[in-house]
Amino acid sequence: MHRPAVGLIALVLLAGAAACKLLDIGSSAMASAFWRVGVIMGLLWLALPELLRVRGKFVWVLLAGAVGIIFLRPKLAPVVLVFCVIYAVIRSRSKAKP
Repeated sequence: MHRPAVGLIALVLLAGAAACKLLDIGSSAMASAFWRVGVIMGLLWLALPELLRVRGKFVWVLLAGAVGIIFLRPKLAPVVLVFCVIYAVIRSRSKAKP
C-alpha cells in the first residue's frame, strides 16, 4: 500500500464528511459513512509502517486462527479454506512484483 495515497484518501473522506455536515449536502447516513471510513483510513495511515513489518508473523496467526475455526466450527471449513486460498493468491502476486 502506498502510504501517501492512504493519507490523501483519508483527508478527502474527512473533508467530504465536513462538507456534508456544513453545507447540508446529501443525507446524514452519507456524512456518517464518510466520517467512519475516513477515520479508519486515517488510522490505517498511522499504522501502516508497523503493519508492513508484521507481515511474516501474520501468516502464522492466520494459519492458527484458521485451524482453530475449523476445529471449533467444522461447518465453516469451506469458508475458511476459500479465504486462505484467496490470501495465498494475493500474497503470491505481491511477491512477484519487482
